Amino acid sequence: MPNVFVKFNSRKVLKAASRSIDKPLDKAALMIERKAKILLSIGGGSAKTPSSPPRPPHLQTGNLRASIAWEAGRKGRLKSRLIGPRKSAFYGKIHEFGLAGYPKRVFMATALRNTRSRILPLFKGFFK
Repeated sequence: MPNVFVKFNSRKVLKAASRSIDKPLDKAALMIERKAKILLSIGGGSAKTPSSPPRPPHLQTGNLRASIAWEAGRKGRLKSRLIGPRKSAFYGKIHEFGLAGYPKRVFMATALRNTRSRILPLFKGFFK
């Protein structure tokens, strides 16, 4: 009987597994980004009427909607996707979380809540 030698390269296996999570993470980030932009596309009419809290803010100039983006994040071996308004639209945080005398007009949490049922199947097989 011939000698058989099997070498397990854990580094290569972990690298391949790490790359395989990127695709569903990217898809999930795109879905949330798209939904947030849709939520921010409702106009306030010719008078640019603000939305009633806690509904997402009405479209005024389109700057907040245009600032919504995602980027890849990493902390050690843990990968993530950061989704939300860029710093140029600092008022996005004020809309999302509110301020003293300024009520919340949640759009990012609503986008996540509205896409959750479509996101979870993307990760089927990763968690058991």
